[in-house]
This record gives sequence, structure tokens and C-alpha cells, in this order.
Amino acid sequence: MLDFFGLGTALYSLARQVPLHQFVFFGSFVEEVIATIPAPIIMTTAGSVALLQHYAVAGIFFLAVLGAIGKTGGSWLWYYIADKAEDLILPRIGKYFNISHAEIEHMGSYFRGSWKDLLILTFLRSIPVVPSLALSIVSGVIKLPLRVFLTATMIGDTIRGFIFLYIGYAGFAGYEKIATHVQNAESYAEIAFVALVIIILGILYWQRQTGGLTRWLKKRFSKGSNSKEF
Repeated sequence: MLDFFGLGTALYSLARQVPLHQFVFFGSFVEEVIATIPAPIIMTTAGSVALLQHYAVAGIFFLAVLGAIGKTGGSWLWYYIADKAEDLILPRIGKYFNISHAEIEHMGSYFRGSWKDLLILTFLRSIPVVPSLALSIVSGVIKLPLRVFLTATMIGDTIRGFIFLYIGYAGFAGYEKIATHVQNAESYAEIAFVALVIIILGILYWQRQTGGLTRWLKKRFSKGSNSKEF
């Protein structure tokens, strides 16, 4: 586990030596790509330095937008990897679970990029404790329309980034403790995501043995399609 306070001290020193907007942009990108870096540490550190440099609230919002651009770039990278991995891996292993690439594409087609999809992903992205890596991977696997993914990621990460920036900027007492609690909560969310993956693997094993998942999905989605016709 990373030494949160030691890393925070090093980043604080770095943020005072380089232009703050560069620190926020590149730091946010690296933070998103390297999942082991605690999620709040870049923005809370930047918020503290922004206070020393007498940033106004508008300047804090500008930093939040810059950070969101960096995080969106890192998120797109994971989205792309998940998308291509599904294309490469599923055709090779899908036959063992009686699930085809076409069926995954068909399920993904139900996420057409409506305003509801946009709002849901934006909301999830804006919550500080929701692991963004999991959202990027799932979005790539189900092939959520890229325009929806990028738009929701940009807006959600701007909100999320502003929250972290303001924690550091407002000089909340013991903000490191707050950031640590957020990191711990995100770690619990990541554990829940791993548990979900294990459950999915169990369902896939059941699918391989019985084919029940395919039958259930066909029944479920066919009902949805028939109801729309009426």
C-alpha cells in the first residue's frame, strides 16, 4: 500500500515547483492511468497550493476542468483497452461459456447513448468514492457510445475534481484525513467490484454448464422489445 502522507508531501513539493495547471493536467492523467495512486491526492494537493497562490474560485474551477481533461484522457485509454480486449479475448474463450461476441454486442446495443445513459454515468463519475477505472472498463466492454462516455466522464470528473480541489483550497482541518477516508472508501468500492467480477465468473460457469444465462437474457430482452412495440 502506498504511503499516503509521504506521497502527499512529495507531490506538495512538486506542485510548488512547477506551474500548477501543468501539475493538475498531467497529474490527473497519470493518476487515472496508474490505478494505485490514491484518487484524491492530486486535486487536494493542488487545492492547497492554489490557496497559497491566491487563486479565486473561478481559477479553481478552471483547474477542475484541466484535471477533468487529463482524467478523461486516461479513462479513454482504459476504455479503449477494455473494448479491444473484449474483441480479442471473447471470440477465443466465449465458446467455453456459450456466449458469443455478437451476444455481447447485442446487449451493449441497449445502451444507445440516450440522455439517461449520459446522466447515470455523469452521476457515477461525480461521486468521489466510485472507482473510475471500473466505470471505464465496463463502458469499454459493453461498448457504450464513445461520445456519451467522453461527455459524461468530462462533466463528472469536473464536478469530482472541483470537490477535491475545494477541500484543499478551503484549508479544511486535517484534509489529509478526509482524503484518506475517501481513498479507503474507494478501496472498498474496488473490493466490491472484484467481488462482482467473481460473481460474474460464477454465472459464466453456470452458463457453460446449463446455458441458462443465454436463455434468461433472450427471454428478458425479447419481452422488452415486445413491450416497446405496443
